[in-house]
Formats: sequence, structure tokens, C-alpha cells
Amino acid sequence: MVRVDDDGVTFKSIIDGSTHRFTPERSIEIQHAIGADIIFAFDECLAPEESHQRQKEAVERTNDWAERCLVKHKE
Repeated sequence: MVRVDDDGVTFKSIIDGSTHRFTPERSIEIQHAIGADIIFAFDECLAPEESHQRQKEAVERTNDWAERCLVKHKE
């Protein structure tokens, strides 16, 4: 139902089954469009039970995504 890669996340809607793709840049675009007062960087959240190696990979990916979010936010 969800596929995460270095560029972003692809998932299917639980409402109608349609496929959606979010990237760090798209996340910032959406937050700007809705007039968010507080903007969050796109991140990969894992369950606490995931392995240390998998947690490390997610932190590295989140850091990369945060840098991309900042670039998009400054445009």
C-alpha cells in the first residue's frame, strides 16, 4: 500500500484506492497552498521495532528530504 524511496512516497488512498505521490517538494507546496502557520519537513517515520540499521537509513533519508524541503521553501 505504501512505497518509500529516496525521492518520496507513493501510496494508495484508503478512501478510493487512487495512487498518490508525495515528494519533499510537493509536501512544501501543499503546506504553502493551505497557508500553514507552521511548516514541517517531510520525514520517514518508522515503527520503534524496526532495526537499528533501518532507523539509521530513515534518519539519513529524512535529513536529505529536510534539505530539499528547505530549498523548496526558500523559492
